[in-house]
Amino acid sequence: MISSSDINPSEKVCTYYDKVFKLFIVQHPLRARMCGFGEKDKRPIDPPPVIQLKVYDTQGKSINLTHSEISSMVIYASLWSEDGLHKRDIVIDPSSIPIPNSSYYKNNTYILSLEAPKKMQNLIGTTASSSFYLLDHNENAGIFFIFNDLSVRTEGKFTLKFSFINLEGCYNNNGETSIITEVTSDIFEVYPAKKFPGMTSSTALSKAFSEQGIRIPIRIRPRVKTKTQNITVKNENDDQ
Repeated sequence: MISSSDINPSEKVCTYYDKVFKLFIVQHPLRARMCGFGEKDKRPIDPPPVIQLKVYDTQGKSINLTHSEISSMVIYASLWSEDGLHKRDIVIDPSSIPIPNSSYYKNNTYILSLEAPKKMQNLIGTTASSSFYLLDHNENAGIFFIFNDLSVRTEGKFTLKFSFINLEGCYNNNGETSIITEVTSDIFEVYPAKKFPGMTSSTALSKAFSEQGIRIPIRIRPRVKTKTQNITVKNENDDQ
């Protein structure tokens, strides 16, 4: 039987249709460079978060699902505060905040803009992942969900919450697909450009998935900044 001692903060267990679903975050986010409020300068979270799903029967025996069974399984990512209590998915575009003009100070006749400040998604990129049957870096087969295209607009410390659903599963009273289970990542930090320490070397897990056709940029050595220059030094054998 699966007991509470088998679960750590990176895992969560849920029983659904006589199956026990257990989520593992096998690759946590560490850091990212903020991408600001433009739409072109995306800076992916490093390393790409990876979630593994394991399935058991109610007696704790491992169940192997078919490709057809996992085809409707999806995990969604959302951005939360570092304590995991407050959602941080939405931010205000600072350029949309009304600024009083000089007449306000001279005549006190400033009229506020009728337009509300523009709200934007703070977590951008591909926030949903379908399931993949893959071999990890130890050549163990598993069901994985890979988030290789996530970026954050603003600096700060955050966590990612991953919500697991089955598109062919049950629905709530509002006709929405019910979340089967969720899991929260370790804290990671998003830096402004001048303070970003650089991208890390690609992990063995990322390399293993890349070799199986998953689109993950591979860095043989880390990108780092020099101490004397505020530039990023790129190695000759960098992204492949």
